Amino acid sequence: MTPKVSVVMPVGGACPWLDEAVTSVLAQTLVDLELLAIVKPGHPELARRLEAIDDPRLRVVAGVEPDLVLRLNEGLAAARAPLIARMDADDVADPRRLALQVAWLRNHPDHALAGSFVTSNVASESIAWTNSFATPAEVARSRYIDGPIVHPTWCGRRGLFQAYGGYRVGPFPEDYELLLRWLAAGERLAKVPEPLLFWRRHEHSVTRTSPRCSDDAHARLKAAFLARDPALGGRPLGIVNAGRHGRDLARHLLAEGLPLELFFDLDPRKIGRRVRDRYPVLPHGALAEHPGLFVLVGKGGLADRATIRGMLDGLGREEGGDYLFVR
Repeated sequence: MTPKVSVVMPVGGACPWLDEAVTSVLAQTLVDLELLAIVKPGHPELARRLEAIDDPRLRVVAGVEPDLVLRLNEGLAAARAPLIARMDADDVADPRRLALQVAWLRNHPDHALAGSFVTSNVASESIAWTNSFATPAEVARSRYIDGPIVHPTWCGRRGLFQAYGGYRVGPFPEDYELLLRWLAAGERLAKVPEPLLFWRRHEHSVTRTSPRCSDDAHARLKAAFLARDPALGGRPLGIVNAGRHGRDLARHLLAEGLPLELFFDLDPRKIGRRVRDRYPVLPHGALAEHPGLFVLVGKGGLADRATIRGMLDGLGREEGGDYLFVR
């Protein structure tokens, strides 16, 4: 019998929280599921540990590929359900998670994927940010700040993964690249506005250890998608509040052939300088003198973004049509 949801969980390494993660999936209030544990080659002890769990819904798959991205695709290929969810071996799912996400997708047939809010063992600006929006429009306009839906919260329609060829291997975070591809194609992605996953952050997290998840890798990926984003329409670009990340992004934007012209900053110490010995740094107030620029807004927390959004809106600029946040 075909389950309602296939949960894809790559397994490898020490996995000290594996039992807790697996238990949280098998204890879901939605019982009609399968959990695909895709075990990294060379870890038979993990396969034996999982096979000892007495639940027919747990399918242990001996992964062929050592690379995490390719093992994710192995999981997609093995999944049988019409909905595919992601889960990591160091996180914990709320018992209601899958039931709420399945209900969300049933009640929103135009949505291709539903993530959720998260809790974490580490308080951070990124957690507060990802829990501050949920609708498809908010997800789409936040796409260049960071991955707007936490990867292990994903629950999407099988066709969404099939139509776009799954995850790609490259010098970029594979989940962010796939999500940007979906959004570029106009897919509607949302979140159940409840914290349905405990997202564990630790020193061995892939997001902290892999070069594919570095700040520069993010900047390069954003620039590649911005270069193809019709919203920019070939207009000259200005960057507000660049910081180091903004300067990295500028370098990659130039490599993509985009017409970067000006920088703007609030810090009076930076006004009058030139970035890369070429691009002048102007005060924020000078934005009003350059109505033709498409503006990319760099560093800043939630409060900073609200202030800058208010300023740009007050100048008659439209978010998504005249400016985007990129950090």
